Amino acid sequence: MDSYYELLRVEPDADRESIKRAFYRLAKEHHPDISKKSSHFMKILNAYKTLTDDNRREQYDSIIQRKSVVLPKDRLFFAVSLSDIARQLHLRSGKGRRRPRVFRLKDHDVCINLTQTELDAGAVVYADIPAHVICPLCRGDHKDCRLCSSRGYVLKAVSVPIAIPRYLGDGDVFELPLTRQRGEEFAYFMIRELSVKIKIFQG
Repeated sequence: MDSYYELLRVEPDADRESIKRAFYRLAKEHHPDISKKSSHFMKILNAYKTLTDDNRREQYDSIIQRKSVVLPKDRLFFAVSLSDIARQLHLRSGKGRRRPRVFRLKDHDVCINLTQTELDAGAVVYADIPAHVICPLCRGDHKDCRLCSSRGYVLKAVSVPIAIPRYLGDGDVFELPLTRQRGEEFAYFMIRELSVKIKIFQG
């Protein structure tokens, strides 16, 4: 999970001078005069101000040492229904047929609602994402398998943990690579990245 230290690309025990050098290096890359992503520069600046202030850094370090808060699934909202996503998976089920992703209707795939306190403490929510999973019966051999109808795979909802970076703000969107989430089930998701939007509410 990304922290202020990871954002600035420094070690947790980095001294103030190292943090300053890291900030100035990143500021040259992400300054609004150079980059169009001014929001990322503001995150870097906020991280720099926090880690170079002894009191704020001590408070921040005490927060990130806590265990992550697991949010209930009712805090997560899909831009479209899971049945629509599953339907799109079926559209690309033939050999050599790889249709483009079409189900994203907004600037994000899922939206997560949480409080500022939960965000600061480190929050994780589990999302059930439809995926093609290697058939547990024939192991993908395609030989007269009734479970997968000889396709070699079954359609299944795979639980994916979404760890929310602490430095995000209300309305921010980040990408979660799904290619790293295949695990032991050999799950193949329709999309390479899950676009996640953060919505902060008063708790």
